[in-house]
Amino acid sequence: MANRFNPTALKLMEDALAEVFYSHRDFDTFVRRCGVEAAFLTRARALAEARKGTYERAPKRFVVQEMLQLIEAKGDAGIHLLTSIFDALVKGVFPDASPKANQTLALLREQFERDRQQKKEEEQARREWQMRKEQESASKGVRPERKPADVARLQNQFLEMHGASDPHKRGRDFELLIVELLKAEGLSPRHSIERVGEQIDISFEYGPHTYMVEARWKKVPSEPKELRDFHGKCQGVHVDVRGVFISVQGYTAGAADALAKLGELRVVMLDGTHLMSVLSGAISFADLLKKVVRKACDEGVPYVPPSSL
Repeated sequence: MANRFNPTALKLMEDALAEVFYSHRDFDTFVRRCGVEAAFLTRARALAEARKGTYERAPKRFVVQEMLQLIEAKGDAGIHLLTSIFDALVKGVFPDASPKANQTLALLREQFERDRQQKKEEEQARREWQMRKEQESASKGVRPERKPADVARLQNQFLEMHGASDPHKRGRDFELLIVELLKAEGLSPRHSIERVGEQIDISFEYGPHTYMVEARWKKVPSEPKELRDFHGKCQGVHVDVRGVFISVQGYTAGAADALAKLGELRVVMLDGTHLMSVLSGAISFADLLKKVVRKACDEGVPYVPPSSL
């Protein structure tokens, strides 16, 4: 189930969008730059026109209301879009705004600060809870040590995959390699998990958390949209679920920043250099994950190169 956007912030956002922009054109330009598709905006305007009553043209507020309702109905993708609009209003400069519009923007910025402080406090409480759970988990037993021969075999398989001619087969084999690696470290992996409307590549257990894994091996680096979609999957499951996005070819510029801006950071990013560190025997996958997650918790960064761990 998708998270709900803060109702107070949503009403303030409606007021700001209706008041700040003098013309429909200015409003359209602003929301399009925030990521609202033209066809989506056209649909919102058609719905607004259908209830314009005695107005010659549907007021901007009607269009704003219809647009926000349509966005809310998009679930997790809608939450990301609302966040983009909210941030743009809070951080933007609007020299032509009326006194009433500026008053609305001031209220919106105050709400932003309250939300940020609340999230900070919740994150601190979550970290403290996480540390207690990890300490409890560590006291219950020790994971089996992986065998060097298993790691060497998996490294050879990984290197051979670079010359694969069938990208689809390589993708399937790559998932199986990750499963075998997790098995070797006693992390209880599961493969190809079916959920309503979607499929999860892999899941495993580590400490107090269940991790979902997205394993990608494409010709090109992974893009922000792929990370946002996976982050949405992780958010819509359970509070204890985290995500590991593995992209052998790395990520496009701005991918890590896009993920970090989504609010609660549940996903960390690994690439081919991380895997080689693990498969070369330099570090276990579990220890690598522990360091990456610690960096994410302490510094709010989802991606850290192996050399900086």
